[in-house]
Amino acid sequence: MSLIDECLQALDGEATLLPEKEGKDIIHTLTRMFPFTWGRIDWPQVPQHSELDTLSEVLPVLLDNGSNTHAAVFIIWDEATRPVLESNLYTVLSHIEEVTIVSFDTWIFCPTEHYVVELYHEGDLTVGWSEQKAADTV
Repeated sequence: MSLIDECLQALDGEATLLPEKEGKDIIHTLTRMFPFTWGRIDWPQVPQHSELDTLSEVLPVLLDNGSNTHAAVFIIWDEATRPVLESNLYTVLSHIEEVTIVSFDTWIFCPTEHYVVELYHEGDLTVGWSEQKAADTV
């Protein structure tokens, strides 16, 4: 069983594997909304972001900033051959170990609420909001 299969199984029917073109469109939107450098988001270029210590801080920080935490999120990994998954934030956070084991770096991206959670392989956990709306990136 592949790591993707294990991740999907852990998400227990609460995730959908996107077709390749849709996945590429989501990645394109992410890279248009957030600046990247050296394989990660260039956080100094994102005015509104928070560096967190633990995953338990993600929901409170998002809620404090007025984000709808029930909107669909997309799981994106740093390895280009990995597909993009669509799920909900609560399920993803509940099974974060199975999600992050798929690849070194993981982004949980919500284009409708214009936020991203970056889990970087060196242990950094950052959440940020784009000033650019997803509709502006097309």
